[in-house]
Amino acid sequence: MVKLKSCLNYIVVLNLILLSGSLYSFYNFKLLFAFTSMLLMLSIAIQERKIFKELFIAVLFVISIIAVLVINLIFSPSNTISEVLTFFFLSLTSCLSYFNLRGSSKDISTIICFVLKMIAYISIVGWLLSYIPIWQDVVFENGFSQKSILFLHFFLSNESIGGIDFIRNGGFFWEPGVLSVYMNFFLLISLSVHKNYKNALLASFVILTTFSTTGVLMVGIQWFYVVARSNSVQKLKKIIIVFVLVVPFVFFGYTSLISKKNDDKTVTSYSMRTMDLYTGVMVTLEHPLIGIGLSKEIMYENLNKHFGLDIAQVDGVLDKRGNSNSISQLFMIFGIPLSIIFFILLYNQDIINNDKFLSFLIIIICLCNEPLIFTPFFLFLVYSGWHNLISAFKIKKRNLL
Repeated sequence: MVKLKSCLNYIVVLNLILLSGSLYSFYNFKLLFAFTSMLLMLSIAIQERKIFKELFIAVLFVISIIAVLVINLIFSPSNTISEVLTFFFLSLTSCLSYFNLRGSSKDISTIICFVLKMIAYISIVGWLLSYIPIWQDVVFENGFSQKSILFLHFFLSNESIGGIDFIRNGGFFWEPGVLSVYMNFFLLISLSVHKNYKNALLASFVILTTFSTTGVLMVGIQWFYVVARSNSVQKLKKIIIVFVLVVPFVFFGYTSLISKKNDDKTVTSYSMRTMDLYTGVMVTLEHPLIGIGLSKEIMYENLNKHFGLDIAQVDGVLDKRGNSNSISQLFMIFGIPLSIIFFILLYNQDIINNDKFLSFLIIIICLCNEPLIFTPFFLFLVYSGWHNLISAFKIKKRNLL
């Protein structure tokens, strides 16, 4: 029974990540979500611990989510029930996942770290195989394409450096930037929690293969932050580590950023992200208290009008495209007050406790480049912050009494 429970915990975490940006969620979300729900019910059913305290905190969270969604549905321009229900069930899944993992004999960060390590190895294998012409091309109805072999699906794109084309490693996520987000989280746990430098080097290498500008810059920042604060590393060794690990990553990231900024294409990654940030700010200023709601159609209508760009006339690149900036998306959808509460919960997440500031900084910067904040894995982090705050409040109240 213990082995079954442990195995289920790892699969639950894997499914949370698969539901949060993988190609599997892209083309078969409902099946994956149903499978995850069944796993959670099975795992919770075999719990052998007292769960009343955990259940109370979870119920409070669910009630709060319902209240937020009802208020948002009534007072925001959104009136789409399907998006509201989707957000509720994703939040519930994240809540139950944390509820389930709290009963594990292993630390939650250890379970997450192991799963991310396996994803890192799989992504490296896929990246190396992508140079061999053995993949089948799969094209979806909307034109989105991928490479596929057996049950593995990889999104592949190229990056030209010095006239040489390199394949960007996207793993089984919808783009390389998403893989770099999870690998930066893997790096964060490895450096800050487990002090496992082998895993940290593995995560850094995978991020380098993604050629993600933000991802690579975050690697440099994390290594510099950890090395600079270390009391066990001599000054000379710190200088050597900085030049060997930090400087190359920062230089590569900065060079990539300048290259994308100066790209003469009509629509570039840099221009779209700039547009997303600007649009998010403008829409938030128009709807500061409640936001525009969860309706995708309303988001499409508001997304690019402030930028003076007709999205239907740019080769279809921006047609029906959401906001890639999770933070802009958060403020647009829920307004300023609730977004600040989201920030507080993310800051107090209970997965990485060693350095709250670094963890929060890395998570926020990564989310500024990918629309992942309302996916199960990151809602899982939000709920862990909720759990952490409620638990601390109850302990403080008990001590006062």
